[in-house]
Amino acid sequence: MLKKSISDLGAISNSLLYCSIADKIYFRYINHASGATCIIRIRFLDLLGNVQTYETTEALASDGISYTIELNVGEGYILSASISASTSNVLKGQCYASLSIGIPAKAGASRNALSFINGYLSSNQSLSYPSATSQIIESNGALISISPTIADPGAQSTHTLEEHAVYTIKAVTARLTTVATAATRRMVINFSYAGASVYRFGATTTQSSSTSRTYLFIAGLTTEQQITTYTEPMTQGITLPGGSIFTTAVENLQVDDEITSVLLYVERLAGI
Repeated sequence: MLKKSISDLGAISNSLLYCSIADKIYFRYINHASGATCIIRIRFLDLLGNVQTYETTEALASDGISYTIELNVGEGYILSASISASTSNVLKGQCYASLSIGIPAKAGASRNALSFINGYLSSNQSLSYPSATSQIIESNGALISISPTIADPGAQSTHTLEEHAVYTIKAVTARLTTVATAATRRMVINFSYAGASVYRFGATTTQSSSTSRTYLFIAGLTTEQQITTYTEPMTQGITLPGGSIFTTAVENLQVDDEITSVLLYVERLAGI
């Protein structure tokens, strides 16, 4: 056990983060991984020269909203700190986390805090202070699939992308089953934000009555391929903020036509 007074440390103490009695340590996170928990560990030197250890386990909400938790660590100099995922389901890009130090804000004022850990946390990547290597502030998103609710017959399929994230659309698939009513349908996909259409693309072929066809739109594909599934080209690099709305916009959709098996394959990055 280290037993030295702070004054004995000399210049060393000038390079350490000092947490006063009035300060708080703030743990902030934005998370999309369901059921995730993390462990926060902090080692600090108290004013009597004793090395103390603080540890807490936090369950993380998965709604993608920014949360801040106050940690009562104690007064002293921070020697080291880490944030580690304690569950195995936190994928790269799903969880942003930070630790900062500052005095709690007074009513009507913003909190002035100094961040000493920040980056993307995953089951395979912890965050630490001090770090031997640079913390990874930027990250690729987690590859996930989204299944919109099946629409009623004659209705378009729609889904609102979860807030507090950025989405890159990799592929879209949907199945259209048409009834005997004579009409020439065409599968069209639309993405909108704040009431305005921002991306719109469709099948290169039309579909007649009394047929069933699966469409797969793939980013970067240049030509249509008609095999079992109608594989269609899609705009590459479609990037959308949370709150954007996906909608099928099938042309000439009839009353009892059905749109089923809709899947969005996306790369989702937690927003900071």
